[in-house]
Amino acid sequence: MEENKVLTSRYILPLSDFGFKRVFATEKDKCLLIDLLNLCVSEDFGIISDITYLPNEHLGEREEEKKVVFDIYCRNQNDDRFIIEMQRAERPSFFRRVNTYVSRIISREVQVGDDEYRIPRVASVNILDYEMAEFENSERFFWKIWNRDDENKIFSKTPAYYFIELSKFARLKKDTGNLSRFDKWLYLLKHVHDMKEPPQWVQGDIVFERFFKLCEYENMDTMERATYNKSILEFADVREAVAFAQAKGEAKGEAKGEAKGRAETKLAMAKLLLEQGVDIEIITKTTGLTEEEILRN
Repeated sequence: MEENKVLTSRYILPLSDFGFKRVFATEKDKCLLIDLLNLCVSEDFGIISDITYLPNEHLGEREEEKKVVFDIYCRNQNDDRFIIEMQRAERPSFFRRVNTYVSRIISREVQVGDDEYRIPRVASVNILDYEMAEFENSERFFWKIWNRDDENKIFSKTPAYYFIELSKFARLKKDTGNLSRFDKWLYLLKHVHDMKEPPQWVQGDIVFERFFKLCEYENMDTMERATYNKSILEFADVREAVAFAQAKGEAKGEAKGEAKGRAETKLAMAKLLLEQGVDIEIITKTTGLTEEEILRN
């Protein structure tokens, strides 16, 4: 099992919740996120020289509105806003989730009495460890999506949506001898936990050298290791449960319909994992169910 192998690897899995935040969500190492963001968005937002991390949990304006929690939320020196999400397991509602997150930011930034609706530019950067069904007929692994008119001309570049498919990148980029800097980032995010040593091209690169130091398991203290191991094992447990649920759902398909069978078994397994104390954020990320769907049942 891949997740169990990570526990004995030299480097942690940066696509885990703990690993992703360790690499990209700390003030002293924000140069790593700045470097990656510039490779993704600089053509549209200009060069980012600095970022400020912002609270990643946002409540609705009314009590009944859904709470949203971003993986990382920050702004640059121009007050542009960036939501960075890492998603390891496919979920059919992901596009809607991304739109909800962006809409929440825009709604909160409009000031009372501002008839000009002056809001900061907002970008959603999504790093995915699977291939999106919406992009399955293309060999592109990096997508930019903006508002366009009926003649396919760009109407507005804000909000802007960026999607990176790491699994597709790994499938297509077999030759590692001529990687761009953007490709190098994707290669490291996807493969660092399988490495025994950094690639030759990491030497002398301050950002990538720091990335490897942050990913090295021995560089974490006892509490960090315990947190990381717990998150990895929980994710493994949920993935196995989902696989079981999908298989059971397929078996029920003839009687109840394939989609309904899978949905029922996912809900049952999510409930069981919740009762066992698995963090609900991990359950939602791996099953594709929303927090409301899990708690409602």
